[in-house]
Amino acid sequence: MTVFNIYLINELPDEQTVYGFLGTPQPDLPTTVDLYYSSNVLATLPPQPSPQQNVWSFGVAYFLYATAGVQPVGPAYVPQSSDAQLVNADQLWKANYYQATGQRRGPDLQLIQSEDASGVLSVQTNVYDKGAEGINQWYAGLGISLPSSVGYARQLWSPDPNQFYSIQTTPLFYVYKGSYVPKTYILSTKIPPQAQAVQASNLDDQGRCTVTLNRNGLWSIAPGPPAV
Repeated sequence: MTVFNIYLINELPDEQTVYGFLGTPQPDLPTTVDLYYSSNVLATLPPQPSPQQNVWSFGVAYFLYATAGVQPVGPAYVPQSSDAQLVNADQLWKANYYQATGQRRGPDLQLIQSEDASGVLSVQTNVYDKGAEGINQWYAGLGISLPSSVGYARQLWSPDPNQFYSIQTTPLFYVYKGSYVPKTYILSTKIPPQAQAVQASNLDDQGRCTVTLNRNGLWSIAPGPPAV
């Protein structure tokens, strides 16, 4: 399993709290569908000079995540029922959601095809009555989660019935400094302007890079761990 190590340095004169978000896998979503990020990966960084070392380690192992909750997918969404399955990039899964008066049955995930030559993770949703979500107060969510020893980073959106989603699994992370409450959902469009993107090309041959919040408040990134 590929492991990324992201070292974090703060050169501002006071301590700073930063958050980690999963920028990809990027689902192939219609422009009308909002994508949300959620995370409890964070670090409060001391000003420099400091002997303290801060690093986030991510093993690139994705979980497909089907949820249902009593509010629509958005900033206040709290999954009440969920099914999470470890997935590979070349698999096809089916996400089944259920709407019935007087019931709140959770979703389930079903592996349809274990591998193909596409290298793309694919998800097919079943046919269900999306119009009944508001009546039953039971709203579907679909997403990808990346757990690690320092927390989880997740993406989530509101799926449509009988829909096919292709999800790219090239890793991308964001180191974000801004207003955020861990474990809540934030629109994905709000993250990149205040974040440093971390992708495979930024890493050394051991999967390491250093992200620095500079004295001018801007980010920089370099391959490898911090210089001793």
